[in-house]
Amino acid sequence: MRDKKDNSSDLAKKRVKESVELLEKIGLLGEETPNDTRILGTFTYTPISNKPKTLVVDDSRVIRENMASILEMLGVPFVMVTNGQEAIDSLVNDTSIRMVFMDINMPVLNGISTLKELKHLEIHKRVQIVMLTTMSTKELVLEAKLLGAAGWVIKPPKFDQIKKIYQKYFKNSFPESADAPKPGG
Repeated sequence: MRDKKDNSSDLAKKRVKESVELLEKIGLLGEETPNDTRILGTFTYTPISNKPKTLVVDDSRVIRENMASILEMLGVPFVMVTNGQEAIDSLVNDTSIRMVFMDINMPVLNGISTLKELKHLEIHKRVQIVMLTTMSTKELVLEAKLLGAAGWVIKPPKFDQIKKIYQKYFKNSFPESADAPKPGG
C-alpha cells in the first residue's frame, strides 16, 4: 500500500512539473522570484500566508464589493462587517487581523466612535486603520488621526490607492513591482 501511495505522490509531482514547464514554455508563467511569487501573465499570485489579514468595515454593499475585488486582486485574506460594533467584535476575537479599512458614517457605531473604543482597548497598537469615507474635512481627518487612524481614502477606493497603503505598511508582502491586473487578463 505504501508503494501505491508513493507512486501517486510521484505522479502528482510529475504532473505539476509538466504543467509548470508547459506554462513557462507558452509564456504564461514567469520566473520564480525570491519571495516565492510567480507572475501569471498580467496577474501576480503570492501565497496568502504572507499577506496581512484585513477587516473592511462599511455599511455600503457596493463599497464592500469594490474592496473585496481589490483585496482579491492583491491576494489579501479579508473579513467584512457592516458597522463599528461588528468591527470591534471581529478585532477582539481575531488577533490575526493587521489592517482595517473603515467607513465613518455607519449604523450602530460610527467610525469615529469605533476608533475611540479601539484606542481604549489598545487594539490600534496592533493594526493599521485607514478611514474609507466620502468625508474629508480637516477637523475630521485630524480627529481620526489623533484616535489612531493611519490613513484616509476617499470613496470609491481604487486599486492603486489600496496597493500603495499595503506597500507602505507591509513592504515585504507587497513588492513595488506588482502591477494591477488587467481586465480579462
